[in-house]
Amino acid sequence: IAHIFSVDLQVLTLLRLVRFFKLLRYSTGIISLADALWTERHTLIACLVVLSAAVVFSSTAMYELEAAAQPDKFGSIPAAMWWSIATLTTVGYGDSVPVTPGGRIVASITMVTGLIILALPIAVVSNAFGEIIRKRGFVVNWGTLSRLPLFSGLDAGVMGEALQVLAARSYDPGNTIYRPGDALNELHIIASGDVSVEGAEGRATLSDGDLFGGPAQYGGPRSTCLMRALSRTRILVFSESDLQALLVHRPTFAARLHMLATRQAES
Repeated sequence: IAHIFSVDLQVLTLLRLVRFFKLLRYSTGIISLADALWTERHTLIACLVVLSAAVVFSSTAMYELEAAAQPDKFGSIPAAMWWSIATLTTVGYGDSVPVTPGGRIVASITMVTGLIILALPIAVVSNAFGEIIRKRGFVVNWGTLSRLPLFSGLDAGVMGEALQVLAARSYDPGNTIYRPGDALNELHIIASGDVSVEGAEGRATLSDGDLFGGPAQYGGPRSTCLMRALSRTRILVFSESDLQALLVHRPTFAARLHMLATRQAES
């Protein structure tokens, strides 16, 4: 039996690494990349066809120009394909190089063509990946906004316009959000987490759905309080200009913001 199975069976222990791929199903980034590849599969196949055509044309040209000078490297079209693939993919091992003037001209064209051809699938995949991430982020942010008192019950037009201008900021426990004297003209909405507010009037805690900055409590041109994150905190921020534009175009949102700011100030 030892003579029949001469291969070291310990190599089979490497199969344990396959379990690593189970983790991929928990990675949203990997899932998004797979979705991007599947969405653009037809375009990627077209890019592969173009690359194959370039390999055939360039290897054929190099066979015609270099076969007599280097029969060991360009003696046939299949042999020349190795050089063509290495050149088009910009790897350029240097084990096969043209020596005739015509071969060098073809090689130069092949190099430039390879850069263009490889740029196509990279651009396609990156655009598709970014679009999928943007759509998933839009859905997540929509769900977050719909749970906040400021946006609960508002129509889709207001929600969509708000999502276009909102910025999200995350803070770890203990991180300082604002110090006394910092500019505080932006409107901040706590999406999740708790924020400690320490000022001359004492200490308070803001939590999910609370507002500060802009026209809300603790607002004004300059902060008069020290604000720290008490837990992992995610804050949605309206810039001053975006907020003013939204308040002008969406009076329903303006009324809701005024009501919540007044209620928070009284509590």
